[in-house]
This record gives sequence, C-alpha cells and structure tokens, in this order.
Amino acid sequence: MRVGTETLYRQSLANMQRNQADAARAQNQLSSGVRVQRAGDDPTAFAAAQRLDSRLSEIDGQARSSERAMQRLSLAEVAIDDAANAVGRIRELMLRAGSPTLSPTDRQAIEVEVRQRLDEVYSISNRQDGDGNSLFAGHAPGAAYVRAADGSVSYAGDDGQRLVSIAQDQTVADGDAGPRVFGAAGDDVFTRIEAALAALAEPDNALRSEAIGESLRSLDETLKGFDIGRARIGSRLSAIDNAAATREAEVLQLKTTLG
Repeated sequence: MRVGTETLYRQSLANMQRNQADAARAQNQLSSGVRVQRAGDDPTAFAAAQRLDSRLSEIDGQARSSERAMQRLSLAEVAIDDAANAVGRIRELMLRAGSPTLSPTDRQAIEVEVRQRLDEVYSISNRQDGDGNSLFAGHAPGAAYVRAADGSVSYAGDDGQRLVSIAQDQTVADGDAGPRVFGAAGDDVFTRIEAALAALAEPDNALRSEAIGESLRSLDETLKGFDIGRARIGSRLSAIDNAAATREAEVLQLKTTLG
C-alpha cells in the first residue's frame, strides 16, 4: 500500500468510526428521550422521531459498509501494486533477453525467472479479502482464476460488481472483476507472459528479436492497465472519505433536530 493511500485509509477509518459513534449516541438520545414515548403522546412528533431513528440506523449501516469497502479496495490496490512489480520485473528480463550477446544458458535462466513471476501473478490474481472472498472474481464464489493441466490460465469468475451504499443516494463499487484488472480473455496478462516465454524459446535470432520487441509492447500495455486500475481505486477511496464527512454533517444535523 502506498503511503498516501495508507494515510487516507487510516483517516477515513477514524472518520467512519466517529460517524458510527455519533449515530449511536443520537439513536440513544432518541430512544431514551421521555418527551415522546408513544404515538399517542404526539403523533406528529412520534412519526418524525421514527423517521430520524430509521435514518440514523441507515447512516450507521453506511459507515460499516464504507469500512468494508475501503478494506477490500485497499487490499486490491496492494494486489495490483504487487502484480505491476512482477510484470515490471518481467519487462526488465525481456529487455535483457533482447541482447544479441546473451548466451542460450543466460536466456534459459531468464525463462526460469519469468515462469516464477508468472506463478506470482497467478497467485496475486486469486487474493482474498478478510472474509475469504476473492478480490477479483466478481460475484462468483471461489477462485478468480484457474489453471488447466497444460498450464494455461483462465478467468473463472463473472463480471459482477458489488455496489455498496456509503451515503444517502451514493454508492461505490468495492472492487473490479478480474478482466478489468488483468485484461480480457485471450489478451490478458497471463497470455502476454506466455508470449514472452515463447519469444525466449524462439531459436531464430531475428524472429526472437522481433518477438521480444512485441512482448515488450504488450507488457507496457499491461502496466498501463494496472495504472488505470489503481486510479479507479484511488477515486473510490476518495469518494468514501468524502462520504464520511457527509455522513458526519448529517448526524450533527439530526442531533440538532433531536434537541
């Protein structure tokens, strides 16, 4: 997690916890007040108090949902960072592999590490949140990506996206399905890394050089995709932070209404 995001996470979490405490105090004030105990005491005031109590419960639920969404988004950002680092390392290796002075033994050593990085990205793509749910499988249960007997990787999730309520009339997605992060089927990060491995294995010098160049371009596209994914997460975390301030202001207004 980058320092800026971690700071934002901690500040937002503190704000949300304060929202929950304020809402709880307001609800307690409402429920323990003696001015309106029954609808017969003052029907209009009783109905208004019921509406306030309902809204305070909603605010408390939105604060809890915001906290869970922030945790999932922060974990997803860490995963994308780690995947970008792995792909960045593969790019470095492919640049080195493009040297005409490199021996077959050197290229074999590069191939070994590229396969290790491929395994690493596969593991990252199947990371879970604190409840054991996949970060990148959409609504589907189980792993986001699966590996066939031949080693090929495919997406096992769906394109679902959970929208959680963080303030009145405001929702935020708590994650993205795998293809939005790792690329569409047939042209995802796994296909591109496999293409890099094929380029390394090409025996013809000219064809290998051409294939490595193409691999470098596709890896650059993958890294750009990761940047876009991180930007989406940053936007959602900012929305959650702003929603915390909105909820806090609404709780204060409700407390004022309660007197």
